[in-house]
Amino acid sequence: MALGRAIVREPKVFLLDEPLSNLDARLREEMRGELAELRARLGVTVLLVTHDQSEALATADRVAVMRAGRIAQVAAPAVLYEEPADLYVAEVLGAVNELPVSAVRHLPEGPELDVETVGGVRMSVTAPRPLPTVEPVVMAFRPEHVVLGEGPFAGTVEARGYLGSRVELTLALERLTIRATVPASGAPRVGERVKFRIERARILPRT
Repeated sequence: MALGRAIVREPKVFLLDEPLSNLDARLREEMRGELAELRARLGVTVLLVTHDQSEALATADRVAVMRAGRIAQVAAPAVLYEEPADLYVAEVLGAVNELPVSAVRHLPEGPELDVETVGGVRMSVTAPRPLPTVEPVVMAFRPEHVVLGEGPFAGTVEARGYLGSRVELTLALERLTIRATVPASGAPRVGERVKFRIERARILPRT
């Protein structure tokens, strides 16, 4: 009702402060689409404040991640999710795994770094900006970027959560824990030893 009264006044900017926070999950998902459609139809700027990363990614053209009252990064949703500027931004937008790295070395061309990680595995990984070798960094990657099968890593399945078409696995990798989201069909069981590779990762500074 409040939104309807605001529309009648034809403002140039709408400020919505967590408008979907009190809705149940199903209705909240439906209203995300309604908000996106309304914004496009009215052709106005909508500034939406939310703590729900799914809501921000689904409804916005551009997302600003705030940290201690300052903008940590602002970009299109896909860019923000796939290319976070640092570990804080990556964690705000969803689950992220971390692996320690050493032997960080800039490759001659491009944004890639040559790193060594758990088990002595060497990889070429992208970085959001040139990083000095003395800066504390980690290799960060999303659970959906873990691909089971052949690969340089091997871990044991410690937990398994059914999500419908997908399964969320918790893998023990040496003394670390890795989360992987994989297709439900053929997903390994608890206790199984699996090999995997990391399809996409970024070197991010710890901030």
